[in-house]
Amino acid sequence: MDEKNFIKEKIVGQKVSWKKRTVKALSLLFSGGVFGLGIFLVLFFLVPHLPVKKEGKEKETVAFTEEASTEAESSTEETEAIEDVVQSEIQKFDFPISAYESMMGNLKSIIQEGEKSLVDVEVSTGGEDLLTEGKTRGNGIILEKTADNLLILYLGTGKGEEAYRIRFFREKEVEGRLLSSSKRDGVMILSVPLSAFTEKDMERLSVMPRGNSRLIQRGETLIGIGSPSGELYSTEITYASYLSYDVPAVDGFREDIAVQGPKEGEGNVFYLNTAGEFVGFCSGKQGGFPHMTGISDCLDMLEHLSNGKTLAYLGLKIQNTSKSMIELGIPEGVFISEVEEGSPAYAAGVQAGDVIKKANGEELTGVKDLQAALLKESPGNPFQISLLRNNGNQYVEMEFSCPLGTR
Repeated sequence: MDEKNFIKEKIVGQKVSWKKRTVKALSLLFSGGVFGLGIFLVLFFLVPHLPVKKEGKEKETVAFTEEASTEAESSTEETEAIEDVVQSEIQKFDFPISAYESMMGNLKSIIQEGEKSLVDVEVSTGGEDLLTEGKTRGNGIILEKTADNLLILYLGTGKGEEAYRIRFFREKEVEGRLLSSSKRDGVMILSVPLSAFTEKDMERLSVMPRGNSRLIQRGETLIGIGSPSGELYSTEITYASYLSYDVPAVDGFREDIAVQGPKEGEGNVFYLNTAGEFVGFCSGKQGGFPHMTGISDCLDMLEHLSNGKTLAYLGLKIQNTSKSMIELGIPEGVFISEVEEGSPAYAAGVQAGDVIKKANGEELTGVKDLQAALLKESPGNPFQISLLRNNGNQYVEMEFSCPLGTR
């Protein structure tokens, strides 16, 4: 092979025909297509399973906003549905605005009728002249009418030497006198002669009708008249927010009735139920919600005072022994939970934890029997108590004589 042919054949290459070049080009194109398809399939199936780096805050904020928006839309739809149901039910019960106005009108009528029994009492403590004379004012109610007098329930304490000026229907002023009082209960009964009134005057007055406070239920609407705002002849519409029966009280027990209302600034308040009946009272607030004294718990006391009698005071917080107490070994009877310091019972040596079995020789079945026994007594009378006291492993019988004080 000469040099010229060697160069042409080995270095430059032999001249290839157009058919071979076409086949080679198609072969390369096919191989490239197969390779590209393989890469595409790998990326298609693999990429979705690869971890994706999250931008964090921006995406969470967006997602949170969308979720909140979705919930808001859902909540709106639910609210509209509830409103539809409420409107439907209201329509069923036919409670239009006129019915609401009628209800408020009835409450207004109860207030107006109740204020026929409301009076304004001015208490003068005396003094050498007008500058030294002390005066206080507050509302009271006409509790009862006798053949000769109107009896006024006033919340406060008096000694008898004060002067009592009582205003009826806010204009007619009459001199009253203190009939009887209970300092511990903050209750006074004042008397006004009927002779001070004309027939026309009497038409404008009314004795407060009495209800049963033991029938009050939690959530029941009550109307307060008197001075609930601290101003005379003010009014409040409230409700009983709490009830507890037979709570230990001094020389008895009572129903604890808490009334929803303002915590400060109140004066004497007399509560009516929605039938316009007098069911309880309270004098002022002690920094918390008012606790009403139910009329049913103090009716015997008020009757006693209205007859000009004074109430005897023993000084015991008592309750009936409960089933759980008896299971613990406490004898059945009237259990003493507390003895007031300085009281007649305290001076006689009666102790908390004692169980009273007899009063003045009579067997007691419960607290009401002891209350009835005390109502028969007058301050200064000796009151005999038979009780059981825990003496280590057993209860022993003991006798005490307690000269009664004035309640």
